[in-house]
Amino acid sequence: MANHTFKTKFEIGRKLGMLLVTKELLERVYKGKNGKGYDVWERQVECLCDCGSIVNREYRSLVKSEKAGQISSCGCYHRRKKSKEISRMEGVDKMTRKEKSNHTKDMILKGHNNVELRSALGVSHSKISLLRKEMGINYYTVAKDSDIEIGLKKHFLTIISLTSERYLRGNRLVTCKCDCGVIKNIPWSLFNNEKIKSCGCLGRETARNLMKQRVEENRKHGDSNRKSEHMYIYQVWMGMKQRCYNPNNKRYSTYGGKGLTVYEPWINDYLAFKEYVLTNLGERHNANTGRRSDNESMDRIDVNIGYHPGNLRWADFITQANNKTIQSMGHKTRPMVEEETGVKMIHTYQLKQLYEKYYKTKLKKGNVVHHINWDGSDNSKKNLLEVTRAEHGWLHQSTNYHLRDETRGSIIKILKGVDWEDYIKKHPRV
Repeated sequence: MANHTFKTKFEIGRKLGMLLVTKELLERVYKGKNGKGYDVWERQVECLCDCGSIVNREYRSLVKSEKAGQISSCGCYHRRKKSKEISRMEGVDKMTRKEKSNHTKDMILKGHNNVELRSALGVSHSKISLLRKEMGINYYTVAKDSDIEIGLKKHFLTIISLTSERYLRGNRLVTCKCDCGVIKNIPWSLFNNEKIKSCGCLGRETARNLMKQRVEENRKHGDSNRKSEHMYIYQVWMGMKQRCYNPNNKRYSTYGGKGLTVYEPWINDYLAFKEYVLTNLGERHNANTGRRSDNESMDRIDVNIGYHPGNLRWADFITQANNKTIQSMGHKTRPMVEEETGVKMIHTYQLKQLYEKYYKTKLKKGNVVHHINWDGSDNSKKNLLEVTRAEHGWLHQSTNYHLRDETRGSIIKILKGVDWEDYIKKHPRV
């Protein structure tokens, strides 16, 4: 394989458990597919074990084992740890092949490992493997009868007897009685390690109690259902939280972005908000015309304050439209809708087109048109003033509302006296 640059840096000469890293192997080993279906390749190193054996191991696995406090070896440490000093059985040399196999099976059932079997009976490793495969026990230690105590209780289970049956890999099955009265065969290893605590009733009871708790905690008010008569209150509650606290909401910039908030006790308690609305504001007037604009909607009395007690009301379309702010300025301006006809007033971007079309005068680049009297009722040239966007923003600040009573000439003089460099620094978006 060609030389490659890998992210994993190997330390040749590093001791990991009983293994000494001696050589880096460039050839990767294919380990199959992972849970997501991707191919898994391992980088390996050649290691020298303390017993003298040379083995190949994955470097990252060795490092993880060392951090976990495990001892890595070629396998000798595990065998030596579980091996016991067993003297050779008497008369082994005179036993027939069948007798030796029967003695081997008996020792396997008693929980002896391969090293002990070889030292006691002199049976080859391949023969032991065949017998284990035939018995379905493999290399796992089987509990001895003397290790199992009748009457032992753990959690809800009590051992009442032993069985002759075997579980997977030769695991002993014990008969247990649950506190609920059910008698069931349980694998000894799972009982001893407390991985099984009942016949199954504990899990069902826990799930039942958890479900009751979840249902109680998440008990629905029913107003999210379209058939609910108060669904519109729930939609108001959800909408105001989205606009004030969700940066991904398209209207966040004019609500939460400007510092508007929701009354804290209402944020996570819809029923408290609903109680306030029905108690203080009453039901919303529904025109039943099929058009949402004909119905009343939630309106903030002071648009510079969030959704708080005393600042909410039900309002019709015209009232609420006239209580809005121009988004680019962020301050309340002239009425946007005529109260008698419900027709929208002309906005600045529309005035620009009218100004250039009817008065044959081209506005300077970036300039806009400003109504001197601010109410938009008079579109004559005498009532219109060409201003920059910065001047327009400054005129519509709440601190300058008194200028709507000034004349054209006085407004021009006032604008000349403003420190525009300082204003633009404080308002870079204008």
